[in-house]
Amino acid sequence: MSFVHHVVENIPEARQSAMRLGEAREIMSRTPDPASWRSMTNFASAHYLVGSMLSALAFAREAVALERNTSTLYNLGVILEGYGQFTEARQLAEEIHAADPGNHLITNLLAEGLLRDGEWRAAWPIYVMSYVVDTPLHRYIPKWTGRESLRGKRLLILQNGGIGDGLHFCRYFHRLNSWGARLTYCGPETLTPLFAAQGFVEQVIPTHGPTQVIDRIELSYDYITTMMELPGILDLTLDDVQWRGPYITPPPVTKRIPHSTRPLVGLAWMAGEYVYPRRRRSLDNAQRDRLLACDRVDWVNLQPEEFLEGHRNPDVRGWSATAAVVSQLDLVVSVDTAAAHLAGAMAKPVWVPLCGASAGMFLRDRPDLPYYPTMTLFRNLDFGIDHAVTRIVEALRELY
Repeated sequence: MSFVHHVVENIPEARQSAMRLGEAREIMSRTPDPASWRSMTNFASAHYLVGSMLSALAFAREAVALERNTSTLYNLGVILEGYGQFTEARQLAEEIHAADPGNHLITNLLAEGLLRDGEWRAAWPIYVMSYVVDTPLHRYIPKWTGRESLRGKRLLILQNGGIGDGLHFCRYFHRLNSWGARLTYCGPETLTPLFAAQGFVEQVIPTHGPTQVIDRIELSYDYITTMMELPGILDLTLDDVQWRGPYITPPPVTKRIPHSTRPLVGLAWMAGEYVYPRRRRSLDNAQRDRLLACDRVDWVNLQPEEFLEGHRNPDVRGWSATAAVVSQLDLVVSVDTAAAHLAGAMAKPVWVPLCGASAGMFLRDRPDLPYYPTMTLFRNLDFGIDHAVTRIVEALRELY
């Protein structure tokens, strides 16, 4: 996920940080300096964060016209992504990467572009730069590079990225198993029970809290790697991840959703965007309520910390519980978040509204994904996600 940047006056362009909403509002209270690329870039970022996209695009293009550097090009590229203008955004990303190939804060723009275009082999070395795990374990356990045999070896896999990344990339555990690897997965305590029940890991080590604290870990592993490094180490191309059947099996259902004569449709409307200044993948309350107004189905809440008045609210605390609920549904409607990946991994029909700046793993210009054949993508035609919601409402009415 790419951020717009805040460029501080009189500081070299490489010294940038992700802008926050408070900074955006403060900047917009000033008068822009039309002769300063820094001022134009900051105003572009500020307008982007508050959703004033036409102004953001205009300021970003003015900044590039004043000075063509990594800061101005990056911000213009991020804003173009917001409109789904991926071709121009990638061209800018390639220019940025050529000028500053070691800057992981900005080269992620190119990695996302390469993934969207299906050029995965070129994308992974750049993509993983944004997910580097700084852990003292690397001093004691050798990193697995893909060149070492795993036959009979104990491989420790650390979760990095989000829950959805874990649910997507764990599909490669079976390949490692076939090479004789003995896998230990170290990741969020909400996910480890589900993984432990799948049979593709020998051991799980739960981490706790927002900083993913590890209580205790032994150092007798042969190798260590991270979840987000696996695709690059395996040198995966798009052809390597064709569907071979569901790879997540839900636990036995111990508490059934009460019987209904109408289809049961799960809803996950919020993504884990807590660190992002603007939640572009999530639905606002008005968009969520437009979906809930479709009364030909029974809606089932898949957000563990939310309550939907007048709808089904099963226990979805933890991903084993969520998988058990999803197994009972006729359809899942989910934004780009872990619930969508879970439904896809279980081969459950799932509809995903995508904002203009959709993640690279969702490819581009198509309503389907080869690695989630039961998933249907509803791409927004412009900035935001509102049009995608409208299309899902219409599709629900046609189906039910």
